[in-house]
Amino acid sequence: MPTLPARPPIPPGFTAHSVTRIWQVPHPVDAVWDWLNDPATFVDGQLPPYRVEFVDANGRAGFEAGVHTAHHGPGLLAAGVLGEQRPP
Repeated sequence: MPTLPARPPIPPGFTAHSVTRIWQVPHPVDAVWDWLNDPATFVDGQLPPYRVEFVDANGRAGFEAGVHTAHHGPGLLAAGVLGEQRPP
């Protein structure tokens, strides 16, 4: 499993801030976890021209550690690599 890089230093003048949200849904935790870990949840029904893509070094699309992601569209390019996923 890939190792995540260390957190970058906070720029001068920035302050740490965190937000916690809690949602309750009428579904079992396992069903919600499976839905959130399915790439189709993020890919199906995308509004053009924005897209999100998932692909690993072997060309497989998936939602697991090491898979590369790209959210893109006009004025947007947010690329990353999925890290550790912990079940609830």
